[in-house]
Amino acid sequence: EPSRLLSIRGHYDWLSETDWVFMENAGGSQMPRVVANAIRNYMANSYVQLSAGYELSEYSTNVVNEARSFLASFFNSKDRGKVIMGPSTSQLLFNLATAYTPHIQPNDEIILSTAAHEANVGPWVLLAQRTGAIIRWCDISIDVDSSEVSTIHEESLQSLLNEKTKIVALPHVSNLLGEIIDVKKIAKMVHEHGAALVVDGVAYAPHRAIDVADWNVDWYVFSLYKVYCPHMAAMFGNNQELSRVQGQNWFFINNDDIPYKWEIGGVNHEGCAGIVALKNYFISILKYLAKEVPENERQLICDTFEAFSVLEQQPMEELIRGIKEHPKLRLIGLSTVQTERRVPTISFVHSSIPCTEVVKQLHNAKIACRNGHMYAARLTDALEFSRTQGVVRLSLVHYNSLQEVERVLSILQTI
Repeated sequence: EPSRLLSIRGHYDWLSETDWVFMENAGGSQMPRVVANAIRNYMANSYVQLSAGYELSEYSTNVVNEARSFLASFFNSKDRGKVIMGPSTSQLLFNLATAYTPHIQPNDEIILSTAAHEANVGPWVLLAQRTGAIIRWCDISIDVDSSEVSTIHEESLQSLLNEKTKIVALPHVSNLLGEIIDVKKIAKMVHEHGAALVVDGVAYAPHRAIDVADWNVDWYVFSLYKVYCPHMAAMFGNNQELSRVQGQNWFFINNDDIPYKWEIGGVNHEGCAGIVALKNYFISILKYLAKEVPENERQLICDTFEAFSVLEQQPMEELIRGIKEHPKLRLIGLSTVQTERRVPTISFVHSSIPCTEVVKQLHNAKIACRNGHMYAARLTDALEFSRTQGVVRLSLVHYNSLQEVERVLSILQTI
């Protein structure tokens, strides 16, 4: 209902005041007021170092611990592994690939996706260059009849796996295509060959509940600033892999002191206050939607993301329908609107007008979006698109409305 959506948008200062339509959420979501206020309050009233023993320091230590506990529920990590925080997904994956250096030998194989964000490609390419490992590419699949682009061809992935495979690094959702891949099925395939699966969940995390316990992945990482939080990231590592590879923090920190051994320079303390406050935002969402608020933290997370998915569905369906029906636009990705198969990260190109010009006209109409390769340069290369032009990307989350989509489509009709 529009009134309930307005209530949700009321949690965001800028969204409440602006006449812009914000569809650049895949680059970074907006931050609810309760999260921003928690960060400010922490910096104003408890901006001290951790574990010093005095009262205020203990309070600050508890804030960081509470954030880590909430993230454990967010991942549904249970007792399977640990949560590591860092400044970005790119940095966490760079650190992870560095940690694998002693464990990769010449002619070992690493499987990467051409559809991936470079954060889960570049560090592994560098690892291969350091160690003499071989990169195997899991390519996109393009349907001959419909021209629909799929993130991964599962049969091709299966054919690449063998006894030399040590690491498989894939996106849960392509940040351009929006397709959800079956990581649980892929994890089973990968583990049958004794390899580790590293999943980039950045484009998945704003839309659906993460469940590493069910999927049985080895590593899963996402960016918190795309999930209504400050510019941080979080990574789950399972106990088995964490016992094998070593974090790069200073020599006097024991290898089994996890996550400390992995969090070089420490974590963003005030950012942790924001992470803790996200729980309050989730509670407000369920209340506005007249849903029961569960006491169990994990259930709260699952119920909130279920609500997000419902809120996103109709705007996503309408935007995809409008792009498909436009005679000069080509949808890049799958045309399906099935909740279990895609999120509302939607890319397209125009048959005769450069993407930069399409975006310029959208900007003139106060539609916040962008074009380019969005750090998935290997994907735009595979699609034979210019890296400068790339695709136009419109990315929605739960606070985007059907009316906003209709406004965007009316502008696209004039282009």
